[in-house]
Amino acid sequence: KGGVSAHVLLTLDPKMQDRAMAAVKGLPEATAAYTVSGAHDAIVMLTAETSAHLDEVLTRIGKFPGVNRTTSAILLSTLFERA
Repeated sequence: KGGVSAHVLLTLDPKMQDRAMAAVKGLPEATAAYTVSGAHDAIVMLTAETSAHLDEVLTRIGKFPGVNRTTSAILLSTLFERA
């Protein structure tokens, strides 16, 4: 699996959460999404072809109605991974 991957924490408007997540789900770069506890509402796993492509996807997500804030962690290397 090539490309650039990131985990993106989303802070959502509660009244528009469904709309925001439907928009995220429509992105081919979004491979998974989960609700989370704590200061954020969801985490989205993204995979893009290049860092420039990832930057463009993050910009798009930030503009979706209902997305108040994004916080991204770009994955640099794999320490271990279980199937």
